[in-house]
Amino acid sequence: MQFNQSPSKVGTAVSFVVNQFKENKVRALTILGVLIVGFVLTFIIVSTRQKYDVRASDLYSQGYGLILAGNQSGNPQQQQQGVTTLEDLIKVYPKTPAAYEARLILSDFQFAQNNFAQALNFVYEVSQKGNPKAIRPIGLYRAIYIYDQTNDIDNAIKNSNDFIKKYSDNYLIRDVYMNLARYYLMKGDKDSSKKTYNDILIKFPATEEASIAQRFIEGIQ
Repeated sequence: MQFNQSPSKVGTAVSFVVNQFKENKVRALTILGVLIVGFVLTFIIVSTRQKYDVRASDLYSQGYGLILAGNQSGNPQQQQQGVTTLEDLIKVYPKTPAAYEARLILSDFQFAQNNFAQALNFVYEVSQKGNPKAIRPIGLYRAIYIYDQTNDIDNAIKNSNDFIKKYSDNYLIRDVYMNLARYYLMKGDKDSSKKTYNDILIKFPATEEASIAQRFIEGIQ
């Protein structure tokens, strides 16, 4: 094997590299500068986001704690302080995970006050824009529950079918199917109810839901 190169060839190669750097020095430094700025900005964004998340979480804990304490002690003023804290959290840090958790709590509070439209607004925000995305099925499930409890069966059916299309692997899916079959029965739509119960037998065999579905199928005339 030969590793030796003539001095003239080595010198030519070194000169070429040096000249290339000199000729492209401005471009090279520009790229380096962009990379450094990008790194710094990424660090600042991540750090800021982490600080926002921590502050938002602190406000969530404070607000939720006040609502719980007020509920347990029967102190409506303390509850309202908690509600105001969660509302402020949503205004200041609207897209943080804590803000979407706060929307769910506020939805429950508004539902208890019979403010169903406001409760639905909160859960729909969670179902459509929730961060992290894993919270979105919970928002939609809560919307179904509100429609169920207010006897708005048409919207309960609509949102149940929407849930099934979007979140077929979610841990709440069996419950959604079972309730959907019940909603159809409440509407007098026996065919759709039977079909839904049959879907349960196929999709969730050897489960408690399947056993219940079988009994309902046999009982539907």
